Amino acid sequence: MQVKNIALGLVVACVAQASQCEQSAAEGKVLLQASTRARNLQRGAVVSEGTAAATDLMYTQVSAMASDIMEAKREPSAEEMKWLDSIQSYIEQNQTTAMMKGHKDDQALMDNAVADLVECETVLQTDTASVASKKQGATQLGDDHALCRSDESALETDASSKWSALTGVYDNLQAPQAPNFSFDLTGDNYLAKIKEFSSKMDSFLAESKEFAKAVNQSYTTAKNAYEKAAAALLQKQFTCNETQIAFESSFCHWADEARSAGDKHEQCWGRGTRSFDVTKSTVLDSAEQRKHEYSAVQKILCFLQMLRERQQSVANNVSADSKADDCTNMTVDDSFLDVVNTAAPDKGTADFGDLTLQPGVDAWSQQQYGSFASNAPAAPAMACL
Repeated sequence: MQVKNIALGLVVACVAQASQCEQSAAEGKVLLQASTRARNLQRGAVVSEGTAAATDLMYTQVSAMASDIMEAKREPSAEEMKWLDSIQSYIEQNQTTAMMKGHKDDQALMDNAVADLVECETVLQTDTASVASKKQGATQLGDDHALCRSDESALETDASSKWSALTGVYDNLQAPQAPNFSFDLTGDNYLAKIKEFSSKMDSFLAESKEFAKAVNQSYTTAKNAYEKAAAALLQKQFTCNETQIAFESSFCHWADEARSAGDKHEQCWGRGTRSFDVTKSTVLDSAEQRKHEYSAVQKILCFLQMLRERQQSVANNVSADSKADDCTNMTVDDSFLDVVNTAAPDKGTADFGDLTLQPGVDAWSQQQYGSFASNAPAAPAMACL
């Protein structure tokens, strides 16, 4: 039995060292950022594998000792009980605590991996609201621009009408006719003819004066009306051009923010998914090893209790019916070591609006300005930078 006891001592040392490594690794894993989480998980997995292997070895040694003692129906020696006590002390003071801490840390890693993906969706929702605000602003400016061009069309029609009225002043002139100067001044009645001509000339001049006055009044009225209409049209054209610039700039900002939000979400989700996949795979593997280790530990404790009862029964000369198989085949409830929250959230999609076409493309201009009146077209669109 001395060989077995030496082996058990080595097992305890091996397990203690591995557990200390696991505790240190677990503390480090909780504090590290997602970008280095995969490497730390891998390191933790190596430690867990070492701890589980050491526990398996310890289980093999203890079960072999228990079988030997129970089959021989003898009392465990003092040296054997000393080593078994040291194993139980280590399990209770170190290994169980290390397993619980490892489970807690792995669950935190899993929760953080899921939280990273949830954060991607939270940021996407915030960005979507911001893009929607940009879209609303651009849409409003587009409506303002369309209304402005509609008003411009009406002013253009009015100015054209006023110009027609102005040119019509000359086109419709009916000037007084001058008297005929060709008459014969010979003869006795030439004085009467001169007097008659003079009277007609006076009438002609008077009519011409009234005609000129009327023409001047009509011209001035038409001219003032046209100049007012032309000035209003020019001001409206300037306003509409400014509104168009604001609309196209706002549309470009909307498109830029939408593109940025989409790219940011894709990058975030890509990083988060890679981290989640590595974390989940490693954590679940670690959980399975931890469950295996926990089951082995519980069976070891069962063996230890059985051997103590055997020691007491021999000392008290009492028959004991326990068998090593009772511990070997016992069912261990390890459900509390399950890692939960292992499902990734659904990847969100965002509707940033119709941004297939953008300013600077003829199809976009046709889409936005194609319905404008021919006498009030939009200016050439400026391409987004």
